[in-house]
Amino acid sequence: MVDEVKEKARATIRTWVETGSQHAERSVRGLERLAGDPAEIQKLFGDDLESSDPADAKRTSSTHQPADQTEILRRETEIARRRCDLVLERWRQILHICDVYLHHDQA
Repeated sequence: MVDEVKEKARATIRTWVETGSQHAERSVRGLERLAGDPAEIQKLFGDDLESSDPADAKRTSSTHQPADQTEILRRETEIARRRCDLVLERWRQILHICDVYLHHDQA
């Protein structure tokens, strides 16, 4: 009886981990494809500047010169790319953890 319960629990956990692994694989593939599209990276991982307070945007734009705006845009783009890289790395870690568990569970 105890062995049956343990085996059922193990099968349930394996199913959860397999599902997690599938989600991680899809996420990794999608983020790797996304890496070639800077506009989409900015859209998904950049700060939503349109939703900020218009008064803040007015103050910011009036105090920065055009060269400053270019540098700000460059930095915002770089931040979005790094966020994407961090998310991709996390999904790779999750995938690795799932793979290790599944490999160990087979043994």
